[in-house]
Amino acid sequence: MNTNNYFLSFRTAVVSKKMHLFVMRQLAPLDITPEQWAVLSAIKETENTSQRILAELTEKDRPTVNRIMDVLLRKELVKKCVDEKDRRKTIISLTELGIKKIEAISLVIKKALTEMFKGLTESEIEHFLSTLQLIEKNIEE
Repeated sequence: MNTNNYFLSFRTAVVSKKMHLFVMRQLAPLDITPEQWAVLSAIKETENTSQRILAELTEKDRPTVNRIMDVLLRKELVKKCVDEKDRRKTIISLTELGIKKIEAISLVIKKALTEMFKGLTESEIEHFLSTLQLIEKNIEE
């Protein structure tokens, strides 16, 4: 085994945890976790979606998305309605409060990402993302 590859894997895991904690600290004053933000963001992008689709988009299992949805419902950031076309289906959408919260969160996330990626060019970020996607593809094959 190439020790550099092992070290790269270890460093990637460490940096991932640090990035998560950094974002968590930035979002804490808004009473939102990164996981809740991921679900809210997916709801905003898809508009009127289902929990199954949210689980796929956020790459989280259904029970996790269900727990996050319970919290977001209690915070009155999202609402559930029965689908008029298929009454077995529940549609999830943002409330007015949820829309406003996303606007505030987006500003915090943008600032956090700017700070996190300070010193990197757009090209370097794109190359890094491309590399991560290739590694992910290799793992999934």
